[in-house]
Amino acid sequence: MEMKYLKWFKTLELELVGRDNCFKLLNSGVEEPLELLHSHINKYYDEIRARLLEPNPFGHPSLIEHLSFKYGISQKKIVPASGTTNAVYLAMLATIERGDEVIIETPVYDPLVITAQELGAQITYLERNAPDYKIDLDRLSDLITPKTKLIVLTNLHNPSGAFIKENQLIQIAELARTKGNDAYVLVDEVYHDFVIGIQPKAASMADNIISVASLTKVYGLSLLRAGWIFANPKLVEKIRPLYLMVEGIGSRYMEVVSSVVVEHLDEYVAYSRELAAQNRMSLWDALEPLLKAEILTPNITENGCIYFPTVANLEDTRGFVQELADKYHVYVVPGYLFGEPKAIRIGFGSKPEDF
Repeated sequence: MEMKYLKWFKTLELELVGRDNCFKLLNSGVEEPLELLHSHINKYYDEIRARLLEPNPFGHPSLIEHLSFKYGISQKKIVPASGTTNAVYLAMLATIERGDEVIIETPVYDPLVITAQELGAQITYLERNAPDYKIDLDRLSDLITPKTKLIVLTNLHNPSGAFIKENQLIQIAELARTKGNDAYVLVDEVYHDFVIGIQPKAASMADNIISVASLTKVYGLSLLRAGWIFANPKLVEKIRPLYLMVEGIGSRYMEVVSSVVVEHLDEYVAYSRELAAQNRMSLWDALEPLLKAEILTPNITENGCIYFPTVANLEDTRGFVQELADKYHVYVVPGYLFGEPKAIRIGFGSKPEDF
C-alpha cells in the first residue's frame, strides 16, 4: 500500500526545486511564520534552556501544560506525538484490531485510509458530496453496525475545508456509542483553529471522541513535528505504552520549543487567519469569471486555506491539471488523490505578496 497523495506531492516538489517561474498552489497549510518563531526562540531562550532540563516521560510537561490551558482540556487527556500522522497512528493502534470495521469519510486525506488498512481494518466509506461536503447523518447511521469500532472524520474537512458544527459532532458520537457498540470517533482537527470564535475541541464533547491536531496547516510549523492527541483518560492510559513504542524518548527540544509556541498561540493564529483572509479575497477576485461561468463550483469556505472545486464537464481533472502545469506553469492538486476525480485542490496559504 502506498500513500498516493504524499508520493505525488513529494515527487513534484523535487521536480520544482529551483523553478521560480511557476505558480505553486499546492501547499495545504500557511507559509511558515519563521520570523515570529525566531523572535520567540530568542526572547524566551533562557526559559527554553530551563525547560530542556526537565524530563519528558510521555511528552514534555510544559507542552502538555500549555495545551491544557489553551484548549481547556485536562492534562490527563493529552498525549503529545510527532505530528498529526503519528497521532492518528497511535489513536488507531489503541482503538482498532485486525478485522474491525472502520468508517472513513471520502473525499479523504489518504494517510487516514492507509493507516487503517495497514492495521487490518475493514473500511466502509461515508461520502461527503460536493459542493458543500456536509455529513449526511442518516447515511452514517445506515453504515454503522455493532462491528464498527471507529469513525474517522476531518474538521475542517481535508480537502474541502467544510466545517462540522458542535451539535452534529455530538450526534455522531451518540450514533457511534449506541449503534456502534461504544465505537470511537476520531476527528482530525489539524485545520480546526482557522475557525473564528469559541470552538471547543471535539474530544471535549463526548468521552468517545478523540481529537488529533498539530502545529502544521493553521500554524505552518511542520518543521517542529509537534502533534497531540486529546482523549478520555482511560484511553490515554492505553495509548501511553504505544507512545513509548512509536515515539521512544520523543524529542525534548521539539516539544519545548513547541510549548513556547503554544503558550503564545494567539499571535500565530492571528497571523494565519489574516493571511488566509487576504488570500481568500484575492482568490475570489481572480476566479470570478470562472465562477460566474460555472466552470468551477463556488465553494470557497470562510475558514481555512484550501479550496476544492469540481470542474464543469470533466469526469477526471488529471489532464486539466497537467495542462495548467505545461501551458501556464500553474500547479494544483488533482482531486483523484482524495477520491474525487472531478475536483482540484487549490492551496492559498502562501504569503499574500507571493499569491
